[in-house]
Amino acid sequence: MKRLKILYRRLVFIMLIGLFALPGTAKDKDKPLSYDAALRKAIYYARVRNYKRALKYFKLSITANPASIDPYFNAANIARHFNNCRDQLLYFRGFIYLSVQFGSADRDIKTAKSAIRRCKRDPKVGTLNITTQTPGLEVTVDGALVGKTPIKGLPLMEGTYTYGIKNPLFEPFSAQVKIKAKETTDLQPQLVKRTFYGWLQITTTPKKGVHVTLAGKDIGVTPLKKLRLKTGKYLVVLKADGYDTWQRYVEIAKDQTATLDATLQKPVKRKKLDMERWKKFEGQ
Repeated sequence: MKRLKILYRRLVFIMLIGLFALPGTAKDKDKPLSYDAALRKAIYYARVRNYKRALKYFKLSITANPASIDPYFNAANIARHFNNCRDQLLYFRGFIYLSVQFGSADRDIKTAKSAIRRCKRDPKVGTLNITTQTPGLEVTVDGALVGKTPIKGLPLMEGTYTYGIKNPLFEPFSAQVKIKAKETTDLQPQLVKRTFYGWLQITTTPKKGVHVTLAGKDIGVTPLKKLRLKTGKYLVVLKADGYDTWQRYVEIAKDQTATLDATLQKPVKRKKLDMERWKKFEGQ
């Protein structure tokens, strides 16, 4: 096998560390590794031309940090020399996707696109479509970033994959999908929105005895402790004997404390209209 082309972009520092911290000779167990540790081992095995192990650790580094572009081309390029289209389709796709953010040499992008075209001609290739109610969510397949929803016509070798969607607005989602040769699999995962909280601090004048209603729910009487609430907009209504009703909308933001300092006003006494004087005024 001819020597493989391995990219070392932004890896010089890690390579130097690797010269002094070579992988041990104990059995390699599939225990979780940090991104740097996995990448360091991958580079070492690539340097000594143990490409099967290099591929293993490039893939582990991708799993540890799917958003780092460096291991993708290396993993896919080694897989290309093993005629492993399953890994080529995943990691060259991830490399192209991340190239938009990080930038890559045109020749490397051309290599990736050419390899994907060749693998797509394999009769064992199927396609995957993923749609989410909220578009623009990043999708991983077997730990590799493959794009944002909606994912359309993603070529994959037949087999079982684990796909995931991770976004700050939703609970992490992960499931398995079976790809069949020459067939298209459509997925519409139902994501659960995450619940975020903030706080509300209410102070009033008068300080005591003010009844507090929040979104139609009786909260209690002041003074009140700081309230923990789901994010959103709430109508606060304050009532006290001998005072006008006070009401305002308040916005609760994630991990923030909203404060309301309300001064209730006593009702203005209105004088009764003297009808006799009014009649005399009208008659003038």
